[in-house]
Amino acid sequence: MRGGLCGQVIMSNSEIMNNSCQGGLGAIGLGTGGSADGLGGGIYGSGIINNCVIVENTCTAGEEWPGVPAEEAGARGGGLYVFDDTTIINCTIAYNELYSEEGGYTTGGGICKYGVTDMEVTNSIIWHNINMANYMFQQIGGASSGVNITFVM
Repeated sequence: MRGGLCGQVIMSNSEIMNNSCQGGLGAIGLGTGGSADGLGGGIYGSGIINNCVIVENTCTAGEEWPGVPAEEAGARGGGLYVFDDTTIINCTIAYNELYSEEGGYTTGGGICKYGVTDMEVTNSIIWHNINMANYMFQQIGGASSGVNITFVM
C-alpha cells in the first residue's frame, strides 16, 4: 500500500500530513516496486524539499512478502525515507511514527536515510518523531554517514 510521494522530487510550500503506508512506499512514492517493509509514511523519495510540513504520518511493517516472513518485515522513515542525495530547507518534520507489530527492523521515526547518500538539513525542525517498536523518540535513523545539519540562529 502507498502512503504519500516517491522518487526524485523538488517540493516547495507543501503539507504532507496524515498519510500512512503498510508494507510499501510512502504517500508520495517516487519509485516502483513492492516490499514487506513500510518505507516512508509521508514521502519515499529524494531531492530538494523546501518550506514543507511533514507531520502525523505513519509507517508500518507489512504482511508476509514472497521470501520474507512477516516477523522480518520492518518499517523505515515515519515521515520521510531518503534513498539518494537530499536537501531539506525550512521544513518541519514532526509527530511521525513507525510500527512493527512482529518485531521487524525499524529505524528513523522522522527520517530514514538509506545507503551512502548525502543529506543536508538546514534551518528545519525535526521533533517528536517516534519509533513505536521500542517506544523511543528517533528523529533520524538509517545510515549514519553523510548527514550535515546546519543550525541557523
